[in-house]
Amino acid sequence: MHSSEHNRAVALARWARVRERERAAFGGHEVAVAKAALCGFLAGDGNIKRRLAPEGFYRYYINCFPDDDEMLAAYLRFFYEVYAKAPRVTPMQGYFAVKCSHQSIGEDILKFAQFGIHTWSIPNFRTSIEKIAWLRAFFSAEGYVGVKSVRIQTVNARGMNEISVCLKELAIHHNCYLYKPKNANHSTVHIITILRFEARLRYARIIGFWHKKKTAALRKTLDLKDNFES
Repeated sequence: MHSSEHNRAVALARWARVRERERAAFGGHEVAVAKAALCGFLAGDGNIKRRLAPEGFYRYYINCFPDDDEMLAAYLRFFYEVYAKAPRVTPMQGYFAVKCSHQSIGEDILKFAQFGIHTWSIPNFRTSIEKIAWLRAFFSAEGYVGVKSVRIQTVNARGMNEISVCLKELAIHHNCYLYKPKNANHSTVHIITILRFEARLRYARIIGFWHKKKTAALRKTLDLKDNFES
């Protein structure tokens, strides 16, 4: 074996051992809720990209784009709690670009759930608190608070069906709609709305947001004086 090939093989073996130790530290039950929240944020306002490096291994890029200070703080807190890493934060106009390049972290998150506009999914959870954390993160990213509604909409049919099932399990009444654009090249939009006052109140008390503006808007529409945030 040529010297350069030998050095490359040694380097790859060393990195494989490092990655294995890192992956072994990621999976504890104590971080399951934080990981569920991370997956919710990434499904709603993020992505994970994988690119083949010249060295022959894949590089993973974990990106999230929160548009609120509280959402940013929650994402960073959970990311560090699970992976002991601090992603790079770049303030943009109206949002933050939060990025981390890390093979083991990317592989670990992708074992837990799928991502992508048309393909994101809700992970299989062991506890209801994990499910609630995912929903809270996703609604923080994708939710809209109107005068008499809480709404989300995406083009992902399967993902929205999974959200509907979760809301039913939590006894939060909601409606599901389809919007088909006139342009045949545009995807059908799937919409979930929580309309009834009692349902919105239950949503606020059980799920809520990691998003100051949306929390304030929901409190105002419900005319709440007490603090339902957790």
